[in-house]
Amino acid sequence: MENINTLVGREGFSGEIDLFLLDVDGVDYWLWDSLEVVSPRVVMVEYQDMFSSDEAVTIPYRPDFDRFSVHPDYFGASLAAFVKLAHRKGYRLVGCNRYGYNAFFVLNDLACSYLPEVSIDSCLQHPKMIESKDARRSAVMGLPWEVV
Repeated sequence: MENINTLVGREGFSGEIDLFLLDVDGVDYWLWDSLEVVSPRVVMVEYQDMFSSDEAVTIPYRPDFDRFSVHPDYFGASLAAFVKLAHRKGYRLVGCNRYGYNAFFVLNDLACSYLPEVSIDSCLQHPKMIESKDARRSAVMGLPWEVV
């Protein structure tokens, strides 16, 4: 989080860009929250699909975060958390991948008639996600999650 703008800027990116993908299986929410050096038209993030549409949670920020030192499923943030962050940053949720763990956000003033906002619930319907949700969830619910 402390250096995301430096790292992205050092690679020659600044201002408007077309696409930003965020999938580090860690402090993803906090990285997008801190990102200021670029203004992507489209953002794709991997989210934790074990949470319902009304649970806006993320792992607490730690600069030395390593999910494997805690639990393989302890990382990232819920889709509801990312939607709240996206709205604050001027984006809308326009869809998710088929299996329901990557979300796509578009700037509010782009392609509104072609890419309308979708509900969080519409992204949490794949049978794979529904079938494994309870088992994965029970393994990490005793760990700290931060409501955002």
